[in-house]
Amino acid sequence: MLSYGQFFLLLIYGIVKCGAFNVGIIGSGPAGALAALSLARRGHVVKIFEQHEDVVDETLVLSKRGMDALDRFGVKYDHKCVDIKQQLYHNGDNVEQRQTLESSSIGKNDLVKCILDSTKDLDVDIFNTRLLTLDIDTNFAFLESGNYKYDLLIGADGAGSKVRSTLRACNSDFDFEESIGARVFKKFEIDNEELKSMVNYDENWGSSFHVWEGEDCVLRCPPSKDGGLSVSYISKNYNEDFDMSKFPGIRMGKLHSKVMENKKARVGRSTYCSHVGMGNVILMGDSAHTVCPHMEQGVNAALEDSVYLDACLDDREHVGEIVNRYNTLRLDDSQSVCKLSEMDHDSHKALKYIGNSDISYTEILKIIMEN
Repeated sequence: MLSYGQFFLLLIYGIVKCGAFNVGIIGSGPAGALAALSLARRGHVVKIFEQHEDVVDETLVLSKRGMDALDRFGVKYDHKCVDIKQQLYHNGDNVEQRQTLESSSIGKNDLVKCILDSTKDLDVDIFNTRLLTLDIDTNFAFLESGNYKYDLLIGADGAGSKVRSTLRACNSDFDFEESIGARVFKKFEIDNEELKSMVNYDENWGSSFHVWEGEDCVLRCPPSKDGGLSVSYISKNYNEDFDMSKFPGIRMGKLHSKVMENKKARVGRSTYCSHVGMGNVILMGDSAHTVCPHMEQGVNAALEDSVYLDACLDDREHVGEIVNRYNTLRLDDSQSVCKLSEMDHDSHKALKYIGNSDISYTEILKIIMEN
């Protein structure tokens, strides 16, 4: 383990490597972890800075778009996934089976661990420390543990991104806008025993994506790794009381009902950035494109960011070229995925392509707007 003095010197002076960049990544979620793998595979020196020691876990849905990104970098993750075999739509005691596109559910912490396991033999280090501010003119990141001189900085620090807000404060050409969506939501878990107690339960329910629809609210429930469901209660009513009696087919124990009641409701929002790359800074994941949760595309868009970044690293020797190219390639898609997440997407057939990496978010939005 490095002493504080060694760590400080490492941050100040970096490691000089012929042809390599010193890359600082703020945030160790899926976006930051996969970016680290992409860059380290090309010989760059990567330091990840994560302020949270204990990251809250949640169940994520990987579509083909996200899985293609993981496969591109050789990440082994299948053993941590639940393959989603079908979608089940519940209406009272009636259950309608619908075909689902290729998708899997996985715990966020499991996904990050799988990605970081792929970096073990590469030049990637992780430090638990908090970003204070940036000096974008001198390429210094000021951290609680010391100062870090970077060639390239990646902001992958989530919806409330410190990198994003600091970039706006330091550069008048950069701005972002937060759009408050028409939805509020809570997330909670239903365990395997409670799932088994539900009306019409069968053994395939633990590998199914469940949807319960109400008049102005919906439950969207991918399967969790323990055989239960990870529930997103999404409402279009800001005054929603999150009353589970609206969904009589669900059986919840008192403990889980209490947990759900105590959960703080969150407002769905989208974040539109004027740039996703500027100077020596790139934004990825929720830092670049916070999306409303009902579309299950947040993690997939975040992982796909690294595919675009990797393409920008080909035959480019200067950081400025890489950043400008990334901004050109990814900005429209970043804004399009935000717009898509604000729509009632179930009503339009074009959105069957949403998880497919063969068609971009910008192309999907264009199809919808033309129909």
